[in-house]
Amino acid sequence: MPEWKLEIRARLAALRLDPTRETEIVEELSQHLDDRYADLRAGGLDDAAARAAALEELSEPGMLERELRAVTQRGAPSLALGGGSRRRPLEALWLDIRYSLRTFRSHPTFALVAILTFALGIGACTLIFSAVQGVIRRPLPYTNPEQLVVFWGSAPEKGLPEVSAPLGLYSQYREHMRTMSALAAYSGSGMTLTGVGDPERIDGAIVSLDFFRVFKERMLRGRPFVPGEDVRNAPPVVVLSHSLWQRKFAGDTSIVGRAIQLNSRPTTVVGVMPPGFDFPNRSELWMPVVVDPTDFNCWCYDMIGRMRPGIRPPDVAREMAS
Repeated sequence: MPEWKLEIRARLAALRLDPTRETEIVEELSQHLDDRYADLRAGGLDDAAARAAALEELSEPGMLERELRAVTQRGAPSLALGGGSRRRPLEALWLDIRYSLRTFRSHPTFALVAILTFALGIGACTLIFSAVQGVIRRPLPYTNPEQLVVFWGSAPEKGLPEVSAPLGLYSQYREHMRTMSALAAYSGSGMTLTGVGDPERIDGAIVSLDFFRVFKERMLRGRPFVPGEDVRNAPPVVVLSHSLWQRKFAGDTSIVGRAIQLNSRPTTVVGVMPPGFDFPNRSELWMPVVVDPTDFNCWCYDMIGRMRPGIRPPDVAREMAS
């Protein structure tokens, strides 16, 4: 590519410009002549003819005046509100875009770094927004989700800001709290399903009887757990998620009442949840837990409850403290 800067500086010498401004104009015109030269060569002219034709543009009436005005507009302060022509901001924007594109073309490495930086920044912002939208801003997919509250304790003496609870403590809360219409305990529990294709480890949960009542979820098929199914030595029963019912049992409408093999034990299916319900932690099945009011050994259960209408979380906290 020909070197244009000496020729351009020679033509600008008589104007006695500020060095900074002169450099900007030289860079702008050099890039313009590079573009023009490349177009002419692509059009079939040889090197000498293309160079001469490009230099002719420096003699075009108004060329230097336009470039001076363009650089001045980029360096000038913003127009006062209501002043100037309506076309000036658009013209300035186009000049800025043209100048940026020419700078990128003459410095491809810088252009690549800038584009990658913008791409990473936009991608990170999109990812963060999606996470915030999905986790924080989007309402929970349950009936009256504003009535749901979770409970946890703390053990500062052990350096634990949050701890789960034993079933004995859950039993006390369930019996004595009046601010809650329903309160449930649950804990994640993986189970092995056999007898239907290849054996598969299924993510599930063991839950108290009030678990589905807390969420006000109606069964798609069958029923929730009933008293007597949460006592020791009771025949094992299970509720399936909609996804597991479809994936492993092909949506068999006769699944309720049928026995399946969980952890090598025949377990009767009593219900199927509607699509989308997978609390906690994308569970695909639920089994009842035996609630022992005297069990304060295993601090391994989480609690979730539904407040009565008109009750707020501070009301629940005060009742718990009492």
